Amino acid sequence: QRVEDSLEALRELGAPIEDVEAAVRHYISLARTAVERRAADATADLMPFLETNMDPARERLEQALHAFVERERSMFEEDSAEARGFANHAEQLVLVATVFCLILGAGIAVISMRRLNTMFASEHEATATAQRAVLSRDEVMAIVSHDLRSPLQTIRLARSTLPDTPATARGARAI
Repeated sequence: QRVEDSLEALRELGAPIEDVEAAVRHYISLARTAVERRAADATADLMPFLETNMDPARERLEQALHAFVERERSMFEEDSAEARGFANHAEQLVLVATVFCLILGAGIAVISMRRLNTMFASEHEATATAQRAVLSRDEVMAIVSHDLRSPLQTIRLARSTLPDTPATARGARAI
């Protein structure tokens, strides 16, 4: 039963095991015959049976197993080579994608820096213009304030020199 289970497991894997299966079944059949002869006390004839039948069957089984193992190893090597090729191709694609993304990132960074520099220059220019406007306004206010204050100051000074009540009618008219 264990042999049947092993053969079934190999079939499920999709392995071509017809030669191995035939050799195993033949060897098991011969082994059963040898067991039956031993049980029937036909031991004198057991050694020639083993040498003429079992030894060639065992060799056939070993050859079938060896051929199976070599076939599977060859398929494994082919699959491994294909997987390595795929992995190398994928590695190259990842490398190209990485380089592309780095270049794209650098390009976006340069464009962003240019825009930021343009915006900074515009803000700097607007700030300088506003500062010049504030300075001009302060200068105008200083001039206007001075011009307004000077005549008023003169009038105030003149008024302070006059007496609180005019001494003559002519002085009242002058005031």
